[in-house]
Amino acid sequence: MTVQLFADVLLPLAIERMLTYRIPQVLQGQATVGKRVVVAVGRNKLYSGIIYRIHDQVPDFKDVKEVQAVLDDRPIVFPAQLEFWDWLTNYYMC
Repeated sequence: MTVQLFADVLLPLAIERMLTYRIPQVLQGQATVGKRVVVAVGRNKLYSGIIYRIHDQVPDFKDVKEVQAVLDDRPIVFPAQLEFWDWLTNYYMC
């Protein structure tokens, strides 16, 4: 039995939280923290975002969209950068 994985994705949108997407089986080996992915937002818009976290916790909402593609071979954002962004978010409350 395979484990279903999900990704919390940082998107360039004015929203208060990250969005969670299902990682399809074919992309599970490619999707890692810090890589850019293509995801659908709404019905017809595609955005690129950065994977912040990968986990196996099923989201509370009914319909979970899938990651469409992984854009990078290697992470472009590293854990230290993500930690700094977290600090900025908490410090400046944004």
